[in-house]
Amino acid sequence: MSTQITQSAAYLVAIVASSDDVIIAHDLDGNITLWNPAAERLLGYTAAEMLGKPTLLLFPADRRDDEIETLKRVWNGENVSHFETIFAARDGRCVDVSVTISLIIDDAGAAIGASKIARDLTERKQADVAALRLGAIVESSDDAIVSKDLNGIVTSWNLAAERMFGWTAAEMIGQSITRIIPNERLDEETFVLSQVRAGRRVEHFETERHTKRGQPIQISLTVSPIRAADGRVIGASKIARDITKHKELVALQREAQAREEAAQRQVLEVENRRIQEGSRIKSEFVANMSHELRTPLNSIIGFAELMADQRLGPMPPKYAEFTSLILKSASHLLQLINDILDLAKVESGKIDLKPEPVQLASIVEDVASIAGGLARQRDIRIDTVVSPDVGEVHLDPNRLKQVLYNYLSNAIKFSHEHGRVEVRIRTEGADHFCLEVQDWGIGIKVEDQNRLFIEFQQLDASTAKHYKGTGLGLALTKRIVEAQGGSIGVRTEFGVGSTFYAKLPKHVTARSADVTSIDAA
Repeated sequence: MSTQITQSAAYLVAIVASSDDVIIAHDLDGNITLWNPAAERLLGYTAAEMLGKPTLLLFPADRRDDEIETLKRVWNGENVSHFETIFAARDGRCVDVSVTISLIIDDAGAAIGASKIARDLTERKQADVAALRLGAIVESSDDAIVSKDLNGIVTSWNLAAERMFGWTAAEMIGQSITRIIPNERLDEETFVLSQVRAGRRVEHFETERHTKRGQPIQISLTVSPIRAADGRVIGASKIARDITKHKELVALQREAQAREEAAQRQVLEVENRRIQEGSRIKSEFVANMSHELRTPLNSIIGFAELMADQRLGPMPPKYAEFTSLILKSASHLLQLINDILDLAKVESGKIDLKPEPVQLASIVEDVASIAGGLARQRDIRIDTVVSPDVGEVHLDPNRLKQVLYNYLSNAIKFSHEHGRVEVRIRTEGADHFCLEVQDWGIGIKVEDQNRLFIEFQQLDASTAKHYKGTGLGLALTKRIVEAQGGSIGVRTEFGVGSTFYAKLPKHVTARSADVTSIDAA
């Protein structure tokens, strides 16, 4: 019998030692007689420090009266279960505990003390506080916060949801969330639940729901999975924000923006028409004035040529020199008037073309002959190279001569005396040819190259003074070439020379072509 008692006592000691709960025993005077390892871990005191000490040391001063009253109940034969109180740890912490107190009875049935089994409530208390805090946040939120199970049955419904949708929590909890979903949007709920079951969030999903009265409401919806302790998805939480007013505001802003843009377009259209009309009037004026100026000028040139050729009889050398100057100046003025007339035609948006079969070698020969006088004045040699594989082309010969003459006269003008310029024509692919005019003159600075093809601009004041001109030639050349589907450009190095080129189709059929505005090259 004693052996069995000994074994039972051993089992009891083992249980007490291995328990995760604090187990403390004390005698009738309240002096501690048992202090297990869990008590040491929770409160920081060793058994050696606490055995024989009064149990009142376990409590903060303001809780000791509670302990005295509890012990009175125990001495009166009452068991105290799950009594919540506070223990004072060695490091000054206050530990929330749930205590169960029972009498210890000897073999004769007399009470010899009491045992306390205490469980740490810190984590539970913290969880309770967190839950209360979360609950307060949910209830005070302006957003509707709703939870539901995986079948779409509502399990929580906050005050904001009541205000937003009109149904109370009592009316919605236990009901299907489809109660607030329009019939035409029920597929959205199927989609959302499938995402939640897969453990995925649905964020900022803009949709429509309706209130208890059937009024539509625009919302932005975020749905997150709710997980059990083992990680399983057991439901979903929804946060819905009413964006109806925001949507209405955005729509009003878009309408206002559209009205403003329409008004701006109308103003621009009126302004464009005014500009176009002004441009048309200007072009007509320039064209009319050019014709009016050319008529008397042609007479001057004609009579000057008769006099210069001495067809009306010989004249003194001094008069012959004056006549030559008159003819040269009148011819230069006619060229300027022709350039202005061409510019007026171009600015009208169209340029007339008269394409016909052309032998490029003949064009080059004619233009080189015309420019020969200018070249001889400065002792500049003109070399020409026309590739025989170019063959016959079909385009406006006068426009091509105009392009080549502009290039060639510029090359002569900006070459050094006693130098040379070279005209080259070669095939550029199957359908195009390339015209190049190269000089070894002053070249062009990098910062000036973007102004080469702009009307009425020369490169700088010093150049304009030394090399006379209006700045129309290259601008007109660009428009004439582009009107025929071609392109122009330049390769140049300051102080070394320049090569101006024009790439043109071999076959131009149009009688007129649209002309685009000049961009800086």
